[in-house]
Amino acid sequence: MSDSTESDAERGSTDTDTTRREVLSAVGGVSMVAPLATSTNVNRGGDNPASDRVEYVERLKHTNPVEVRRDGAAPERTQVTDTVSRDHWLVVETAHDARDRVQELIEQHTTDPLVMTGVTTITDGGQSKKAVTVDRTVQKGADSESSPDVELDELKGIVPDTVAGSVDGTTIDGIPVITRERTEQKTNECDGYSFSGNYEEQIPGGSKYQTESCGSCTFGTAATDDETGNGRMITTGHCLNKNEVVRQPDCHGAEDGVTVQSSDIGKRDFASVTVPTTKSGEKLYYRQLADYNGTYHLGRTVRGIITESSLRYHEGDESYQIGKHGARTGRQYGYIKNIKTNSSGHRTVYTTNTTGVGDSGGPYYKEYQQTARIFETYIVGISAWGVGGDDCPYPESAGNTMEYVEEELGVTV
Repeated sequence: MSDSTESDAERGSTDTDTTRREVLSAVGGVSMVAPLATSTNVNRGGDNPASDRVEYVERLKHTNPVEVRRDGAAPERTQVTDTVSRDHWLVVETAHDARDRVQELIEQHTTDPLVMTGVTTITDGGQSKKAVTVDRTVQKGADSESSPDVELDELKGIVPDTVAGSVDGTTIDGIPVITRERTEQKTNECDGYSFSGNYEEQIPGGSKYQTESCGSCTFGTAATDDETGNGRMITTGHCLNKNEVVRQPDCHGAEDGVTVQSSDIGKRDFASVTVPTTKSGEKLYYRQLADYNGTYHLGRTVRGIITESSLRYHEGDESYQIGKHGARTGRQYGYIKNIKTNSSGHRTVYTTNTTGVGDSGGPYYKEYQQTARIFETYIVGISAWGVGGDDCPYPESAGNTMEYVEEELGVTV
């Protein structure tokens, strides 16, 4: 599958100076549980063919990329906006409003976080349409299994077959509700490794690391602590224990390994690793992605994040290709299949990117081509689970959105 080759100019996107927190406030919160735009954003300019569109914040982009990459400076970011047709906006936002209503109904009976609701795209009568998903999620590990406190038949008795959604004075009736059981896997080994090289003192996202018990996972992306300004590396939580030392590329690496920040364990399966400067004084984490044989995926510098608004407007769009780096299965591309949340407000993205054990913690990302060999890379989320099968690699994968991870950990990519 090919990656995106659109430039900002080709897409008509615009930059506006603001911080991440200001962006979230300015658009009413770019979360998956609230509309991202209202009629005040909609230009109905008569005969103007581009008038009936809704603007939204598509990504958050570094304005000081040289200082971030060279000096380890804290990122300063601006919003890049894009537009969607008002018709598409109405379809998406009414579906998310319908999801909210179903979530409220479920919470009258259970607040188990393993019951997740979302929005997906289905085909009905040869036509694509949005549907609300209600998933009884079973999480399986190597030696454990977690299930919700409500059975599938009980859920089917709680939620209706269809539901209405409303936004900006428009109501769409008959939005299907799909109630099902889904399994998220954290087990089954794949053969071999892809990004297992020794990166010494400039570790990129997508590279292999091991814990003290020699379990293997993948680093996600470098980030900066919002309070201290220290560098951190984001990964998944189920690979780590509190106060554990992890090493790259394996558990037999250098003794000055990196230490997990204990307060970050126990959330919706993501965590950060804190690292001081190395003995040579260099910054340990590198805002690029790993490539094969211990090299870097050159020309792909991490420049910020993709917002949840962009994810929801591109859910089900097979042309909107996102990459995934995993130390086990390498680099591949897929599209967004489902956007979910739960009673605890966890926000997750489900994709057609394959995955295997050892990939956990790796980044989902979107690339924008600037020149023939230069791409800007924006982090979409942090992978955590395999979905849809019992063999490795799993045909689909899922993880937390980067916007959610940033908010919970207090970091900026």
